Amino acid sequence: VISIKKPFTVFSLIRPGCNQSNKQISGGCIMTWTSSSKWRGALLDAADFLWSSLLVAPLVVLFWRGTWDILNEMVYPLDLNKDAFEAENDRRRQLSGIICYLFGLFTRIFLDLGKFHIGEFIAQKPNFLKSLGGLVFTGIYSFSGVSFWRGIWLLMIEDVGEKTTQLTIVLIGSLLVILFSKVARSLISSPLALCLDYHEN
Repeated sequence: VISIKKPFTVFSLIRPGCNQSNKQISGGCIMTWTSSSKWRGALLDAADFLWSSLLVAPLVVLFWRGTWDILNEMVYPLDLNKDAFEAENDRRRQLSGIICYLFGLFTRIFLDLGKFHIGEFIAQKPNFLKSLGGLVFTGIYSFSGVSFWRGIWLLMIEDVGEKTTQLTIVLIGSLLVILFSKVARSLISSPLALCLDYHEN
């Protein structure tokens, strides 16, 4: 039941299972919104959008760029010597891609399988260690994600190439697999996500 009372814009909604006789019970069944709360909600939505687009998203990109460049320098970096053969650098890119791909893949699988058990272990520690443990877990998880993406990227360049025909086949094939698997929403998602999972749900 929805009732509108004037001159004030007040909306009272009686939840399912409630009736007029028990709507005044303590902790009862009525939810009320005023026009001021609507404005407050709109302002919070706008602030959330600005926070996400102007701060969080650029910092995520900076993290990805920094991690990617670190992996470039650490995992079979290219030989910039003028006398180096291009074939040698191709081999180094191939090895770099394989190592980054496998490291990211198996690290993510291990962390996904064990995150709830790790969380239960950390939950028994003091607050400082809980915060530190959460940051370390997030850092390793994020780093391995970038490593996984970089590995696939390099392997695609080396094994598939960058010609129009190959790229078109890969694009269409990947799109069909994603659509057939009914996970098309993944196409609009960012590489990393805000993870709000808890053991209870």
